[in-house]
Amino acid sequence: MHSDPMTTLEAITHRIAPGIAPEDAQILRAAVLAAGEKLHSAEARIARLERTIAASKQGFSTSVAAYRSLLETFQTFRRTIDRILQLTDLEDLPEVLEAIRMETHLPAVRLVLDADLFARHLPEDIPAAPASELLDRLTFLEDRRGRLSPYIGPAARVPDPAFFLDLDLPGRGSCVIFPLRHKYDARRTIGIFSALDTDPERFSRTKATDFLDHFCAILSSTLVTALEHAELDALTVRDSLTGIHNRAYMERHAPRLLDLARRKGRSVQLLFIDLDGFKAVNDRLGHDVGDLVLVQVARTLAGMVRSYDICVRLGGDEFAILMPESSPEDARTLTRRLEEAVLGIHIPAHTGMNHHIRVSASIGIASWQPDWSFEELLRQADVAMYAAKARRGQSITVREPLPSSAPHV
Repeated sequence: MHSDPMTTLEAITHRIAPGIAPEDAQILRAAVLAAGEKLHSAEARIARLERTIAASKQGFSTSVAAYRSLLETFQTFRRTIDRILQLTDLEDLPEVLEAIRMETHLPAVRLVLDADLFARHLPEDIPAAPASELLDRLTFLEDRRGRLSPYIGPAARVPDPAFFLDLDLPGRGSCVIFPLRHKYDARRTIGIFSALDTDPERFSRTKATDFLDHFCAILSSTLVTALEHAELDALTVRDSLTGIHNRAYMERHAPRLLDLARRKGRSVQLLFIDLDGFKAVNDRLGHDVGDLVLVQVARTLAGMVRSYDICVRLGGDEFAILMPESSPEDARTLTRRLEEAVLGIHIPAHTGMNHHIRVSASIGIASWQPDWSFEELLRQADVAMYAAKARRGQSITVREPLPSSAPHV
């Protein structure tokens, strides 16, 4: 059993004072060597222990970093899913996609939908393509069995990057392109979802795609549900007789357009249209014929407005057209064209009755003011229309804004 080097050295110190004998010197040297060996061995053990601790800390830090990364990915996935599940109106799709893009820190996300299903209900910012064209574009995703599989990899390998990624030239990063399936018919493709990143390693086959698969499945299901809501809603905002939108539709969407015009400093016009001579049609030919005339007038009006104008039947023989981003001159030009078109409707051709009856239109124009509500804008146009009708042949009237307290005519 070895004694402690320090104890041995202390004993020798007492024995050699005041002088050191040869044997004591030998013992001292042996003790010092033994102590050195023990210190060296202890230092080696400490170094090994420090390396073990450092490796453990590094492994722990790596595990913590991986866990945090996974947790962050999951939280991002959860937030994007929440965004999708909140979608109830297809009009909100651009805002939802932008929120997803920001949540995932991606340069671009893109959605292209089946025009045969969605076109009537999509905002202008969301592209659509006929089902046949969509399938033709997606042939590069087909496997040997003809089944569509997601593309995950370099953006430079994507054919037609303008269609899939909204790029004029092939990208240098990585991307995903997922075909979206109809939730009631897995064989039907309703569109594609794509995402682009400048990082060439962001999307690759070596990484798990569980989150993306699940995200696109929920996106597909939500889109179909929103489409069902839109189609059901269309039944409540379309005029049952003429097929164009009704007053409820304009009252729902006009405030949003006016708010946008207020924020962007843009001009909005409203045309209030009332038919002249329509009572004679009902009195002489009957209400069934009158209904046929209303249908033809509605089709004529709706066929002459821009895709982002709102053309509605207010009720009876009254119609209205809301013209965002339009000047008074734009409204006057359209008014002249509408007058000519309505006057040119050949009633016998649409009613099957050979009577010499013609209808014309009295049209009032109101230029929206930033402090007006939609109700005030409609009232101003209504007043302008009555003034036009009173002029006996002058059916174009642009009224100066009336005070908000002006009585309703």
